[in-house]
Amino acid sequence: LARFGVGHDGINKALASRKGILCTNTPEVLNQSVAEYTISLILLCARRVSRMDSDLHNGAWAPFQGKELKDSRLAVIGCGGIGRLVARTASLGFGMSVAGQYRREETRRELEGLGFFALLTTSFEEAVKDADFVTLHIPANTTTRHVINRSRLEALPSRHT
Repeated sequence: LARFGVGHDGINKALASRKGILCTNTPEVLNQSVAEYTISLILLCARRVSRMDSDLHNGAWAPFQGKELKDSRLAVIGCGGIGRLVARTASLGFGMSVAGQYRREETRRELEGLGFFALLTTSFEEAVKDADFVTLHIPANTTTRHVINRSRLEALPSRHT
């Protein structure tokens, strides 16, 4: 059973093993695509494209100013391969300040060498404290289940734009 993408989240590996079915995946093959898609979603949010589209479809022309990404703060939750690509694109491509939340000390040492994170922390609350945008790049498994919960949503800064 081969999965095109990262992880085996939707596969019952115990059952597959009992049946003698080998499970494989293609790690990192979609990292660039997911990072680009993430950046496109950030751009859509910054320029409020969905709202403008809805207004236009409802016959309203009510232009408003979006937010420039330059000098905005991005919090990257999960600094694996995809999170790093998003951070690099945001920092070097758009001039954003990037905060990264990581889980392991080895990750911190790797990330420090990259030089484009304004803040590196293991604290979700510290990473998102001044964020204009937050992006989540963590595996879906039992240790990350419910990682985004009421208290973490309440930790996000309020933006009234």
